[in-house]
Amino acid sequence: MSTLQKVAYVEDDPDIREIASLALEDVGGFTLKTCDSGVVAFREIPAIEPQLVLLDVMMPGMDGTETLAALREQGAITEVTLVVFMTAKVHPEEFELRDAHAADSHGQSEETGWCVRQIIKYRVRLDRGNP
Repeated sequence: MSTLQKVAYVEDDPDIREIASLALEDVGGFTLKTCDSGVVAFREIPAIEPQLVLLDVMMPGMDGTETLAALREQGAITEVTLVVFMTAKVHPEEFELRDAHAADSHGQSEETGWCVRQIIKYRVRLDRGNP
């Protein structure tokens, strides 16, 4: 059984959420919780105890960094939870943002398909016992 099963995806754009949902759930076989805002994520993510959180940086209300801080304070994200910031544009300050909030990685929203494929490939390797 794979050790990477539960994924949370926090994204305010419904089209991007739908694409990620189809790929991660239907193709990848992950248990996926999608949230359209940081407030919803704060309320619903703790129940699934995700191993991976894909988190949009720029959202109305609570942005990605505020959401990550709140989830960490709540205990929903631990040091073993992988966190990837997703953003529409990557600027040098995005790297600083990632590092300041101890996210594991970041990617552009336009690269969502690529990120999802990499996650699925990683899960296949885990299932084969070759991480």
